[in-house]
Amino acid sequence: MRPSARFGTFRFEGDQLVSFSEKGQADDGWINGGFFVLVPGVLECNEGGDTVFEREHWSNWPPQVSWYGMASLRFMAMHDTLRDLCLLERIWQSGRVAWKNW
Repeated sequence: MRPSARFGTFRFEGDQLVSFSEKGQADDGWINGGFFVLVPGVLECNEGGDTVFEREHWSNWPPQVSWYGMASLRFMAMHDTLRDLCLLERIWQSGRVAWKNW
């Protein structure tokens, strides 16, 4: 998923401030916002479970092993901080809940 921007951004032309955009979605970069589906045996090389899966396995896996992903621009939100919780509660109270499908 594309991460949401944490701060508003300014755009400059030279030294002149020409626009401001409030927090939105980042324009580049993707993060793991979901889950992995793994073939049996992949975790056998996860020594003691103390590694960061993406960093350790992505960079150390044999080149003949293929990794696939699915990019999604659907709604997804973090819930890491009190600020995140308050935002999600406001969305829930509004009744416009993108993740509710029942």
